[in-house]
Amino acid sequence: MGMSTTIRCATLTPPVTAWSAATRCQTIRRRVRRRAATGHLPILLSQQRVTRLSLKAIQPQWFTVVEDVLKVYLAYRNTCGWWNKDCTIHFGLAEFLGMWILMESNATLDLAEILTTVVAQNLFVGGWRPAVCETQCYTNAVFNFMAAYSQGTGGLFQGPGNLSVRMYARNNPGLEDLPGLLSSLGAKALDPASVVLWDRWNGPSNWGNIKGAEAIAKGIKDNHREFGTAYDTVYFMRQSAVYLSVNQYRYWQSLGVDMSFDVPGQ
Repeated sequence: MGMSTTIRCATLTPPVTAWSAATRCQTIRRRVRRRAATGHLPILLSQQRVTRLSLKAIQPQWFTVVEDVLKVYLAYRNTCGWWNKDCTIHFGLAEFLGMWILMESNATLDLAEILTTVVAQNLFVGGWRPAVCETQCYTNAVFNFMAAYSQGTGGLFQGPGNLSVRMYARNNPGLEDLPGLLSSLGAKALDPASVVLWDRWNGPSNWGNIKGAEAIAKGIKDNHREFGTAYDTVYFMRQSAVYLSVNQYRYWQSLGVDMSFDVPGQ
């Protein structure tokens, strides 16, 4: 299928060190056209602005990763669906991040609210990786974090053409005003006021389905602990879904608990 793809060089600022802005834009254009030609770019990027995408301070090996997340973001922004009310409302960084958070939480609202604080912790304080934002977050910083944490896996990264993504609203009828929910979740995650604890090692910065969750639950119960930021508990957990800090992770690992992720089907 033929496709005309245009990226405006003037909107890609500031230039990367050792690259001129023109060279960088030409490189991006060639990559986008190559992917479009091979069928890996499902949307038309013609005349779309790439705003606030600063690649400054990103190492060369990160370039493709951030570019891949940008491609997914643009795909949702430029494709009509439930996430933008069939292209009638704005879909920006907050909505994209909120969509990721909701899908990571399996459309469970209270878990999504908890995850917004965990994401904010990573963005503004850090965890295993350093913080990527200061008083506000820019697109490249958020994309960098999303790519590093998810490694491109999960429902969001299947893209807007995926049937499960397109049917997401219909499959979750209990969630009202989904586009508004995405905006709210994303805005909270991008707000430093959502940070639980301004401590990189003790604030909740990890989440996932942990294989040793049953052992963690038993240890918390046996020691009469409550959820929180103390080193010998977890911030929150429900069944195998665990939200915890770096030091909490280390504590349970030191007790021999299997802290690896439980991936269904593997």
